[in-house]
Amino acid sequence: MEKLKLRNVIEIEFSKPVKNKCECFGHKSTTLTRFVYSNGNAHSVYYIKFTENHDDKFAFGVISLGD
Repeated sequence: MEKLKLRNVIEIEFSKPVKNKCECFGHKSTTLTRFVYSNGNAHSVYYIKFTENHDDKFAFGVISLGD
């Protein structure tokens, strides 16, 4: 799995996006789940979902931070 290193301490894991069809109009919907590591330990995770070509331009997101 590909990771982006920042300052040799923080890493962001980039897993493949999940593609589906929007429930309302059938447009392409993308879900991203990313894990963030600090010194090799899981530190946080974020989840984002958005739909391409949708009239409303917004994304749903959740961020979880840990100790």
